[in-house]
Amino acid sequence: DPQVDDEPWTDTTAPLLELPFDDSTTGPTFHCDNNTTPIDVMNQFMTTELIELIISCTNAYGQALCNTQRPHTRGARRQNFHPTNPDEIRKFLGLCLLQGQVNSCHLRKLFTFTDSLYFHPVFPYTMSGRRFEQLLRCLYVSTVNSKGMEKVNLFVRKVITRFQDL
Repeated sequence: DPQVDDEPWTDTTAPLLELPFDDSTTGPTFHCDNNTTPIDVMNQFMTTELIELIISCTNAYGQALCNTQRPHTRGARRQNFHPTNPDEIRKFLGLCLLQGQVNSCHLRKLFTFTDSLYFHPVFPYTMSGRRFEQLLRCLYVSTVNSKGMEKVNLFVRKVITRFQDL
């Protein structure tokens, strides 16, 4: 039998600590008005330096993956990695953001015309499903031989610095 504690239940209440909050010093400080587009806001956060880091690391990792001598499965296609560029990476990041808002059980269904329940016209208009999957597979933000925290440390530090500057 479990032991029963005969002590009576007591309510302990204490006043909540007041934390001063100054909303004028929080959040992004760059100018936004009715003419500011979502791309303008995205460019404030994802600077050319960050995009170039993503491109150089992704291209190096994609090339390294294609150069490995792994055996291919029977239905696998021989993969050649085509280097990416700033415009394509920005489109890829935009599709990643949109993908978070669209409910889909499979990534591929967002690009297919045959399943109207999950199809979204922006996806195939922006890039092919195979290219999106290839970029997703090869997305990298460090040197190819990085281990552990080194894989994201440089990128995270740059992102934090940028966000603090805003």
